[in-house]
Amino acid sequence: MTKKLSLALLLSCAFITHSYIHAIDTPSPLSIAYLPEKLKATIDLICDITNPEELPDSLKKFFFVLENDEKISARNIVINVTQDAITVLEKSKDKFIDKLHFSIISDYLKSYLKSLNNGTMLNTIIGAAHQPKNDPEINISDENFLDIIDINTEAIMKDHHEHRGPRGHRGHRGHRGKRGHRGHTGNTGATGATGLTGATGATGTTGSTGATGSTGATGATGPTGSTGATGPTGATGLTGSTGATGPTGSTGATGPTGSTGSTGPTGTTGATGGCGIGELFLNANQLTGIQTEGPEAAQLFYPYGASNLTASVNGWPLFPDALGVKYTAGANFNIPNDLDTTQPVTVILHFFVRQLDQIGQAKIQIQADYKNSGDELGAPLPGFADTQVSADFTVIEPILPTNLLQISVPISLDITQITGPWAILQIKRIVPDTGIGTEYPEAIYLSTLSVQYTRICFVP
Repeated sequence: MTKKLSLALLLSCAFITHSYIHAIDTPSPLSIAYLPEKLKATIDLICDITNPEELPDSLKKFFFVLENDEKISARNIVINVTQDAITVLEKSKDKFIDKLHFSIISDYLKSYLKSLNNGTMLNTIIGAAHQPKNDPEINISDENFLDIIDINTEAIMKDHHEHRGPRGHRGHRGHRGKRGHRGHTGNTGATGATGLTGATGATGTTGSTGATGSTGATGATGPTGSTGATGPTGATGLTGSTGATGPTGSTGATGPTGSTGSTGPTGTTGATGGCGIGELFLNANQLTGIQTEGPEAAQLFYPYGASNLTASVNGWPLFPDALGVKYTAGANFNIPNDLDTTQPVTVILHFFVRQLDQIGQAKIQIQADYKNSGDELGAPLPGFADTQVSADFTVIEPILPTNLLQISVPISLDITQITGPWAILQIKRIVPDTGIGTEYPEAIYLSTLSVQYTRICFVP
């Protein structure tokens, strides 16, 4: 009861801000009463056994919604609450006397989070999603699961009873209907007698080995012929005598030094060395975008912990284009005044990927335009000045469900089209060369954009 009162006081402080529950991720509100009873009971258990001051805001506010039977309309809210519940439950692992009970509750939350992420959002939230045959929860009924929740709530709260007042009783669950009588098992029929093994036939006698014929006599080796006589070596001719060396003449006097010749022409000046590499980068909050499905803003993720304890990682989702649905991100900026347009210019795009149990190929297209003062811009005319694409790349996912995986994709720009100080880049996914059947079906999130170039040396 003390725990409940403390939590209620904290929730009253968060009353004004709890309206974030009514997000815009889905168009229709969903009553909290339609969330699975197993999820509500699990959240209730975590709030009971955790110090209220250690609960993240998401669980406090969600508990408030549970208590007041308010409505929720955002899948991201349920995802964040489930992620935070997994984190807080892990910290309470040592409080469970039966570790199997802890594993059952933890596995349920992880399975629930996974089904939220794999596209079966509505069925998962209301608890109607089809369980695969290899799901570890398939042999645990809802009633048994809720019994495990009750047993551990009572045991853990009793263990801490000397430090708190007695906990209030959980409301009565409705009566369970009587189980029908199991039919009698029929008698097992007698096993028939095994027939006798037939006798093995006798092995026939082995015939005798014929006699080996005698070896024929080896013929005699013929005699080796005699070696012929070596002919005599011819006489060496006489070496002629060396003539005498004549006397060395005296050295003549040194002549006068001639006049210095004129200086030759100066060679051509070599090319001036570069002044190093420059970089212009933009993060997700400096990018723009359009999504014909979903909010027109970068999405926030918390891979380093609970949302109230760690900084967010932001990214623009880029799904494959579908009929009537487009996903595009972009940026407009000034071309650096020290960018050398005679040298290569490369854009590095940094994406991150969530764990959704998918794998496939992806390909990125960049459209670029550059303008001077007084130039007109727009589409269809004059349109973009440059269109470039990346090579196909494989999208893999992180190992842990709450982690992200980062992928860098380089794309070179056409430097001959960089003719003005103002620039715009438009970024989207296109079908990979390997075909639409191999394309990664989920979103990859554009986090940062880097323009890398060679700098011009300015002479002071």
